[in-house]
Amino acid sequence: MPIHRPVTTLAATALTAVAVALPATATAKPVAYEGRTSSGTVTFDRSGDTVSNLRGLVFVACASTKTSDTKAGAELFDPPGTVAMGHEVELEAEGDSAVASHRVTKTYRMTLTPGRRGVVRGELHLTFMLFEPMFDVFGTIDTNTFLCGGEAAFKAKPVARKR
Repeated sequence: MPIHRPVTTLAATALTAVAVALPATATAKPVAYEGRTSSGTVTFDRSGDTVSNLRGLVFVACASTKTSDTKAGAELFDPPGTVAMGHEVELEAEGDSAVASHRVTKTYRMTLTPGRRGVVRGELHLTFMLFEPMFDVFGTIDTNTFLCGGEAAFKAKPVARKR
């Protein structure tokens, strides 16, 4: 009866190498980043070429389509999910608004670019519409529509995790 030890040992070695390599990539901890925008701070977690938990502030200005009313303020930029770096990404999600008294559907557009020494540069663009009740010139209830938008650039560096 032939002995197949070399093949079995080779197969066991290959399976062990794959089993060791998989958990190493699956359990890689994301690196925390922090930076500044023109409106405040930006934070996120980076794992390879993806970013998650992106949160920052973007100053937005809103103009009415029916009246001369305006609104402005710093809006939370917090797109859902994970974003790939290296190209422009656009996401849409419902969220709270600082300039509106109700939830709105925000469109997040961002470009995140990895740089030297772990630095990440980014451009954030935020747009949304909001509707507010108003009385027209005849005293009947109407809706005032505001178009809102803003943008901010940032540079972020890795930081030590806070415990």
